[in-house]
Amino acid sequence: MQKITQEDRRRLNAAQDAIESALDRLRTVEPVLLDLSIREPVTGSPLGHTLEDKKALFALTGDLGLHERVVGTLTGQETVDDLFLTWLHTQNTDLSACFTFAAPGTVAAGAFTPDPSMIKQVKIGAPNVIFHTEISRTRRLRNGQDQKQALDTLGRSVAWIQENSAQGAATHGRVYINLSDLMDCFMEEPDYACAVVKYVAALAVDGLMFEDPRGTFFPFQHAALVRWLRTYLPPPVRILVHPHAGNGLEHAAVIESVLAGADGAWLGFTTHAATAGHASGLAYLANLMRANNPQIEEKYSTADFVPAARTMAKIHTGGEIDPTEPVAGGWAYRDVLANFSQTTGLFGDIAPERVGAKHGWRIAPAIAPPAAIAARLDETGIAPNLAPDDPAVLGIAERLRKTLLKGEKIPGDERPTLARLYREAS
Repeated sequence: MQKITQEDRRRLNAAQDAIESALDRLRTVEPVLLDLSIREPVTGSPLGHTLEDKKALFALTGDLGLHERVVGTLTGQETVDDLFLTWLHTQNTDLSACFTFAAPGTVAAGAFTPDPSMIKQVKIGAPNVIFHTEISRTRRLRNGQDQKQALDTLGRSVAWIQENSAQGAATHGRVYINLSDLMDCFMEEPDYACAVVKYVAALAVDGLMFEDPRGTFFPFQHAALVRWLRTYLPPPVRILVHPHAGNGLEHAAVIESVLAGADGAWLGFTTHAATAGHASGLAYLANLMRANNPQIEEKYSTADFVPAARTMAKIHTGGEIDPTEPVAGGWAYRDVLANFSQTTGLFGDIAPERVGAKHGWRIAPAIAPPAAIAARLDETGIAPNLAPDDPAVLGIAERLRKTLLKGEKIPGDERPTLARLYREAS
């Protein structure tokens, strides 16, 4: 073994300090998750949501402790969201932590006209509003606005909603701005992106949100934008991110954004969303648990996380949750190899019971170590308490190997197939 020098020790300390600094941020950050489970998954659902679905999702998210949530997107047309908001008011529901999406109004010849969604916002009495707006060159021109018009429209919309909601609500609601395509604008027109952010900062809104609608931006780009935004929007103004999926960057983008100074994210609890989905609120909260953030289990009903996510998936898709879904998927805690297990107590492991999951085993025929086969035989009740070197276990492993060599595939993990293999091997 080579001697550890002072220079080696300096390098080790630098790496350890960097890791500890990041972990300290994740351990101590107040978890902010603006939940979209009632609204976002419907944008990609093959079935849509009925009023009863909305009611069920509202109950599920409330039971989990997800009280800050988007309860609808208001438009000029009547939608299920309108029915749902009306129903919430008939139940005298406390909506003080809830948000609705609205569109900015229009300005023509100097006169401002509120969007129909803004009028609904005041009429229904939903206290908190998110203005969804587009600022990139492509989308701005498609909406028929130049740079100045886009800013003027946004500012006058915020002023109108603040003045009118104060009259129709017991307390002044929060106003968030979603610069939905800020990342595109930053890449295309950085000077204009800067002008927009300075303008929003002057509006004294409560939060700024942005998204990666195509899932094409890297986590380091999210982090850089958050650090830049913080120079104009210091706390207590919230900065929330919303990375979409498609290229496998979404979950890391949330963590990098929080490390860079974002308060959190606005996400559905599961990955279901438009196109290929988005980062999930469940994965974000579970990752904070892995960093030993004690506030997660204080604030949320973590033992119900996985059952609730699976119920939500049925509402969103009509079927079971995808087995590869982070945390809640059926394969998340079913080991194919002992070395891959998240239940060993090493750094980052969390016991599956803490999030409402259950540890198990799964047979992948191409590898299928005897220990996995024996464990699967035990948990299915086919043959309890067999040792990995039992002749029947080794016989099953041999049959799985030879089946693939013959060019055949069999579902070795499924109970009927495994029971047949056990009978043959015995």
